[in-house]
Amino acid sequence: MQNNTHAKSIVRRHALRQRGTQAAMGMIAMGPFALMNSVTLAWTLLSLPLLVFTGSLARQLLAGSNSLLKRLDKEHRRADAADPLAARVNAMAERMNITAPVTYHSYNYTYAVPSLVPRVKPAIVLQSLLFNEKEKIIHPFFTEEEQDAVIAHELVHIKNRNHIGNGLAKLFMFCALASALGAPNNMATASAAFAAVVLLYFSYNRHMESRTDAEAALLNGNPAALASALQELEGSDFVPEKNLIRHLFSTHPSPATRQQDLRRLAQAMNVPMNAPQP
Repeated sequence: MQNNTHAKSIVRRHALRQRGTQAAMGMIAMGPFALMNSVTLAWTLLSLPLLVFTGSLARQLLAGSNSLLKRLDKEHRRADAADPLAARVNAMAERMNITAPVTYHSYNYTYAVPSLVPRVKPAIVLQSLLFNEKEKIIHPFFTEEEQDAVIAHELVHIKNRNHIGNGLAKLFMFCALASALGAPNNMATASAAFAAVVLLYFSYNRHMESRTDAEAALLNGNPAALASALQELEGSDFVPEKNLIRHLFSTHPSPATRQQDLRRLAQAMNVPMNAPQP
């Protein structure tokens, strides 16, 4: 029998770490504003919306998710209603009580594309490596359980509105940068705050991914499936990360960390964990 109470407490711990990191970002980012005079403070606050808007617009136009979806549409990579994978995505979205996303097949990507506009469906892009290109549905590259694990992970991103939290985290980075540029008399303090916020931004994303892994595995009741899917996607390197710089500036936990977290979740749920041992 699954011990969902213990497993849910693990998910809550990941969520608390994620929110706590974001709160710390906000406090550190806004602190240097207290060191500014009124004119500099007013200029900085007025410039922030413009900075955020310009950055978001550039991302959407130059390298945003919308451009990828348009390209996939041109390549006829959108799954139709008869696609079995799209049907499973829709069924899982219904279980999670969220809007069923539009499903795309891609050669190189696997991620969720949230909807930023009302009445526009979100999208989920699934890498073609999920399937053998020649036999596709007949001989899947991943097992069905592994496919469900990947789908659940991406849908949890949509369910938790992680694009909003990530956008707020980026706003805190803009605030910290603006305060550093707007406080020449306290440049050292403001620059230190900016550096701290940047590091916390990457930490926030790692906690977000750990939480998403845990929620997806709990949803399907099969942490081992997600662990083996991650092994296929990230490789078989389960050596703990020893490069501190690489770790500090990574948006995802190391493969070893993700495997260990899923193993702890499996123990809490009292279900088998047959993924490779780190």
